[in-house]
Amino acid sequence: MGVWSRFPEIGDLLMAHFQKACPILVPLKIPTSGVTESEYKQLLGYSAKNGELESEESYLKKMSGVINLFSAMLLCPPLIWGKPNPLGLSKGWTWIALVLNMDPMSSITATALLHFLEVRMSEEKHLYISVNTLDIAIRHCSKVRWLFSHGP
Repeated sequence: MGVWSRFPEIGDLLMAHFQKACPILVPLKIPTSGVTESEYKQLLGYSAKNGELESEESYLKKMSGVINLFSAMLLCPPLIWGKPNPLGLSKGWTWIALVLNMDPMSSITATALLHFLEVRMSEEKHLYISVNTLDIAIRHCSKVRWLFSHGP
């Protein structure tokens, strides 16, 4: 994060790589009409080798790694070399709001939220809200309940 805060171009390149590897980090509405299932999965970030798509397990593992790294980067101290963290905590909560306002995309939506919250809440639960408060919020949010019931 220190290099990113000092050289913003590096951060832009890193985010572009993250977003190419894990499109849900953008997050974008990926079209489902007019594309085959294989094309849709490739738009979601599935890798294809010799015309075969990777397994869902492999895909979710890959996405989890990118999301875990992204989440951890958000937790870096706010000041590095006298400059603020270019991502910061608020970007994470903005990402969650954007994802929850989108239609779910296969099991990646639930997986992304789960891994993001695991990393973020491990550090933030004492800063913002208790785990019980988060649990109550999740129980009362029908979209989140649906996502986690259809997720990994």
